[in-house]
Amino acid sequence: MDTQQEKEEIFKKHLKAYEKRLVAFIDLQGFKDEIIKNHSSYSIGVVFSIFEYLRKLIKNDEWDLKVTIISDSIVISAKLQTYDDFLYFFYVCSAFAVPKIDDSFVAVRGGIAYGDLHHEDQIVFGPALVDAYDISEGKRKSDLLRIRMSKDTFDFLSNFCESKGILKAIVFPENNNKDFYFFNSWLYYFALKIISADSSDALLRDKCIKNVIGDLYRYYLWCNDNLKKYNDNIKLYNKYYYLLIDIIYSAQTIEKIYKSLVPAESVSILDKILSCLKKSKGDKKL
Repeated sequence: MDTQQEKEEIFKKHLKAYEKRLVAFIDLQGFKDEIIKNHSSYSIGVVFSIFEYLRKLIKNDEWDLKVTIISDSIVISAKLQTYDDFLYFFYVCSAFAVPKIDDSFVAVRGGIAYGDLHHEDQIVFGPALVDAYDISEGKRKSDLLRIRMSKDTFDFLSNFCESKGILKAIVFPENNNKDFYFFNSWLYYFALKIISADSSDALLRDKCIKNVIGDLYRYYLWCNDNLKKYNDNIKLYNKYYYLLIDIIYSAQTIEKIYKSLVPAESVSILDKILSCLKKSKGDKKL
């Protein structure tokens, strides 16, 4: 391909009208103050290598879903046409929502919006991205470590296809005003493991579920360590306090679902989480 032809192909890709797309902006928290200062370039490189590997897997599949990595942020978008598009979008969000570096997790915050967007290759722009960024990092941001959406986006998704039932199981109002909602990636991750596991193979299903519970327990320990670490920093303490509340709710919900699937089975790891939580002081420092 000659230079002129290549130029024309590039222009053809990007000179077109916006599409209506669902978009998530996910930002790694503490990248400058915590990650860069406390981890080697190799360790950080492992995280972004995993991100890039996931991005290429997604790029090569049959779904109309796109991922762009911008420094310490990830942009995910999908053109919602079917119920499966909805499910796959939140599956990919879950994959990027709980990153790990060395033996520790990385906190994330994000925003989800629906609207006009251009997303081709590594170029992404449009009002929907501005909206998602604003909810995550702009004027409408929250100090909470959550992936959030506005009421308008929630209402759109509620009316989309068959999504209303599962949406209420994974997306929750942030306050009584219900002006913002947040996505619980752990509950979605858990639900997918149950759905994808072969129902005829009880041992395999049990193993899949316990893997999720084990990951959640390690996430709980990481969150609890941060509560101790930031005990004298009210702002950071509160971030992890409310994240711990979300973990408690996730654990309790998973316990109910799991015990309804396997009533005779005791969930030792989950019981350990709940036992720890009952003993936790966890006083808010507002």
